[in-house]
Amino acid sequence: NKIMSILEKDNLYIANTYARFPITIKSGKGSICYDENGKEAHSYDFCITEAPYVYVGGVGLYDGYYLTEDLKTYKAPLSDNYAYYSNGVLTLYNFDFSNQGYEYFAENFAMIYSEYDLEINLQGYDNYLTWTKEEKGNGVFVRGNLSFEGGGGRVYIDVNDTAVYTEGDTFTIIDEGIEVVNADIGIFYHGNAY
Repeated sequence: NKIMSILEKDNLYIANTYARFPITIKSGKGSICYDENGKEAHSYDFCITEAPYVYVGGVGLYDGYYLTEDLKTYKAPLSDNYAYYSNGVLTLYNFDFSNQGYEYFAENFAMIYSEYDLEINLQGYDNYLTWTKEEKGNGVFVRGNLSFEGGGGRVYIDVNDTAVYTEGDTFTIIDEGIEVVNADIGIFYHGNAY
């Protein structure tokens, strides 16, 4: 049995996903990475070594990232309709998203999904999460604690499964910013609600 290097393992198991980059990624965060010799390498997503903190419409967002209808970026967008994640807070600003979600379990999707505690800050006027596909689609699915803060905005959730689901110990709504338009289950939580 030969001991393989990281690059050899990447070539064998990752199916040459990173073959166009002649470096082996050893560590890093965001868009700054370090190769196995400690040299700094810059990119946008290819060097991120940990799972995203939150998925919005199936797109993984890391700390400091924005998402518009067609672009994930670390720079503030020029438009006034976006999602932004930073330090455990997902801000939705006039965000309108339809039929795109993260598949957290076989044929079960969530338009917003996180494994961690999450605060959702609703800004602007109206935010929409709409799911019309046949597969089960949830609006918000969080494995940790969840809180919604109105901040002047609202979110309208129209899905065919659960509008808001949390497995955490606490679920908090401030400023009544959630409106369930359609769902099999409106809000489901395991712990205490505030």
